[in-house]
Amino acid sequence: MPPQLSPPPNAIPRPPHQRPAVKSRSGCEQCKRRKVKCDERQPTCSRCIARRETCTGNFQCDPWQVERPWISHTRTVTPVSVMENDALRHWYAKACLNMAIFHPPVNPLSHDLSVWLVHSRALRHTLECVAEAHREYFRPGRLGRALEIRGRAIISLHSELARIRTAEQSSPYKHAVLLRTAVLSSMILCVSSSWLDPTTVDVGIEFLSGAKGLIEMLAASGHLDDPLSFYALGLFLYWMAFSSYLVPSDMPVVQASPSILDALTKPPFDTCVHPVTGISATLCPLIAEAGLYYRRTVDLHARDPALVTDLTQRLLFWQPPASCPDQPQLVQLAEGYRHLGLIMLCQAQSITDEDVNNGVILEHVFAVMELLQHIPQQDPLLNWFRLSR
Repeated sequence: MPPQLSPPPNAIPRPPHQRPAVKSRSGCEQCKRRKVKCDERQPTCSRCIARRETCTGNFQCDPWQVERPWISHTRTVTPVSVMENDALRHWYAKACLNMAIFHPPVNPLSHDLSVWLVHSRALRHTLECVAEAHREYFRPGRLGRALEIRGRAIISLHSELARIRTAEQSSPYKHAVLLRTAVLSSMILCVSSSWLDPTTVDVGIEFLSGAKGLIEMLAASGHLDDPLSFYALGLFLYWMAFSSYLVPSDMPVVQASPSILDALTKPPFDTCVHPVTGISATLCPLIAEAGLYYRRTVDLHARDPALVTDLTQRLLFWQPPASCPDQPQLVQLAEGYRHLGLIMLCQAQSITDEDVNNGVILEHVFAVMELLQHIPQQDPLLNWFRLSR
């Protein structure tokens, strides 16, 4: 329902001396936590400067907001948002293409995401961070501003995670909103970690591990039919799969829990194309298993022929959900992912000096190269296949 910008005709305005004072709620989180007055200076308030703390910033919320944004699937026509800035406009128009295989408006991270920003500073700063880095083409010497905003996003995320625990009993609606924005913030921070690390060593494993608990809460709730939940769970599965071979064997393993696997058998995952995984969401846990086995083989030289045989068969016989759309390009993408999983198993066998048919490995590699040649250069689909390699 559009906001009502003027009082109804029969409304009787209060005399000036009877009007309640409007309390500002736009102070930074650090001042709010200490229950002190924030002077709301931009970009850093005076108290944070004096305390030598990272200020998460001050911004005015829109005079309108959607109480339950996960049930709002269309944008309401509103005045220009005072929350919007150049970085967010760049995110909506360009940077969000790095985060999905579709162009806006099908891309759920474009303008439709704006209704969530009034609820989460962490999400706002996360989008601004990636947008600033994207504008600089992720050049190592030009990431200072992006890294500064990333610090604000992480601090805000810590604060919002604490609020999730308290809101679960006091306000189910607030809990549902914070859970979704925290999951999305965590996953975008996770994926963008390597983009902002010149050494490319940081692939966001800590964020992925932290997001797993939130994802399990989201999956257990049974409410995954809103675009944000659908997107976040698929992004988690994708990054779990294609970062698995990078996780040292002495670190906690991130795998899909029973509640997550169960969610993949129900709508919308069994009927809809996902903005990140396409029709391959149920394939991602298998690829994650292959990647984890490959990494264990590299680190420990441990062999498990029975696991290799079983996992190879499951990869070969995998099929997308029957009710998913049969789009040739998405089928080819799924085939490419399947080949990557099989390549990792072949590589693991070669590390332990097992007899490996090089012809089989080359067959998988050529299949992947053939797929890449048929994806247009500017297609967002190419971004995600490159990330998985």
